[in-house]
Amino acid sequence: VGANEGQTAHDLVRYFPDSSIHCFEPVSKTFQILSDKYSRFQNINLHQLALGEAIETKKMLLHTNSELNTFVENQPRDHDLTGDAE
Repeated sequence: VGANEGQTAHDLVRYFPDSSIHCFEPVSKTFQILSDKYSRFQNINLHQLALGEAIETKKMLLHTNSELNTFVENQPRDHDLTGDAE
């Protein structure tokens, strides 16, 4: 959950090549990078969505560094927000 560009998927597919891996990444641009890297792997399942305790639609403020994108309200790191949201 929060696969970002696939940093964890990289190690998972390397060390557990026969496992079934599910990557969840809601941000379009970041999901495209993830998809470009891992869509060729049969055991990696990519999902462009977020998981949470409720079925709902939320807005995510986007950071310059995609690793900081979060649904956490009152984010302590807001210096690199792009002004865009999804």
